[in-house]
Amino acid sequence: MTSAVARRHPGNAEGDALGRQSIERARADSLKRVFQEVTDRLKLSLGVETNKEVALALGLSATNLGERKTRGAIPVDEIRRLCAEIGESAEWVLKGGERGANTLRVDRIQAITGRTHVEHHPINRQLLGQCIEVVELEQGRRDLRLTHVTRARLIGALYDMSIGSGRLNASAVGPLFEFIDS
Repeated sequence: MTSAVARRHPGNAEGDALGRQSIERARADSLKRVFQEVTDRLKLSLGVETNKEVALALGLSATNLGERKTRGAIPVDEIRRLCAEIGESAEWVLKGGERGANTLRVDRIQAITGRTHVEHHPINRQLLGQCIEVVELEQGRRDLRLTHVTRARLIGALYDMSIGSGRLNASAVGPLFEFIDS
């Protein structure tokens, strides 16, 4: 009965505590929902399906991204950097609304991939996973500290060199990293 009375009388300390807990719980749920919406827009922009792939693109570990999701702490700086790199609207990723025209510009694609045109093919997820794994292993083997953008470019370049055959082009790994080392 005390708690029922406490909820009806806002001046009561127990009622105030219960009210604050309800507000905090609602705020946390709202932040998690917003985080998920932002993550979904990033997945759409990047053409990926998993949070691990989003984390990699942002330069975060999957664990770190998961912890941020639990807290509802959106990695705004990382998102803005990534959006600038891929030509996506950071405002759209962070706030939603109308996306407008595809903002991924040909000159940026050319700078990243070295190609003057863009071909749209379904992503070979198995091959992409192999490329990610090989780049991470080689990065560790060479004891390199790469930015998330450089790592993403290496993965993309290796994927582009491998997609024609549908299997990993292992002979391309060394030259890619030698270029980075120089």
